[in-house]
Amino acid sequence: MKKHLILAVLALGLSHALLADAAPVWKLDASASTLTASALKNESVTVAVKFPALTGTLDPATGKASVTADLKSLETGNPARNTNIETLFFEVAKKAAYGSATFSWKGNVSALTAGTPLDVTLTGELKLHGTKTKIGGPATVSLLADGSYKASFSGWKLDIDALKLSAPLAAMNKICPQPHRVANEVGLKGDLVFKKQ
Repeated sequence: MKKHLILAVLALGLSHALLADAAPVWKLDASASTLTASALKNESVTVAVKFPALTGTLDPATGKASVTADLKSLETGNPARNTNIETLFFEVAKKAAYGSATFSWKGNVSALTAGTPLDVTLTGELKLHGTKTKIGGPATVSLLADGSYKASFSGWKLDIDALKLSAPLAAMNKICPQPHRVANEVGLKGDLVFKKQ
């Protein structure tokens, strides 16, 4: 009986080790990464919303990657605007799920060589405000000298209607003095660095 118990414990330990090895070991380096959304206000003023609190993983073996932004960490350089976007637009207090946005995708990074960036098209799914929508566009992926992976993109467009955020946008616009209105289209750009743990 004791022998079977010892074997069972060893088997569990081995299974745990194998599962740990199978998990993605490249994690997003938030200090080296940026994610910014931009929208036009009053048809001429660009408002940039930065998301400094980022987490994510990359599994180079499968090419699966995921990045989550904490929407409660957003920064525009204006405290009142930060509050309006967080509470009126993203409505983070309504549901726990509204407090973050996650972009996940799958792409082949096995062909990368250090110092030779590769232009690709990233296509994936954005989970935001209780909805899922397709997102993606041109990107450059790189294998850095230290073994980290970097994905860079800009000019991606998000439509507020497609994200089902028209009502929150209208609520936020309502409190802005005329003619200050935020546009329905949002641009997205980012530099995401994943480091081996």
